[in-house]
Amino acid sequence: VVSKDKLNDVLSDIDIAISRENNYLEHRSAYAYFDEINKIKMLLKKTFHRNSDIIDLNASSPFLESIEKELIYV
Repeated sequence: VVSKDKLNDVLSDIDIAISRENNYLEHRSAYAYFDEINKIKMLLKKTFHRNSDIIDLNASSPFLESIEKELIYV
């Protein structure tokens, strides 16, 4: 999922919103979770030569509502 604003800005980074299973952390450690996030970021960097920001839609964030309004689902 990529922010609409970021699609129009060729020089910007890539913004990704992820949604994980509710019980994801019951079967994995927090370290494994952050390792997965890092792998995604590295793959994006290698493929698109851009930095990326990732937000977890299951996390608590004061920005989540405004971010969800701008999402493009792909």
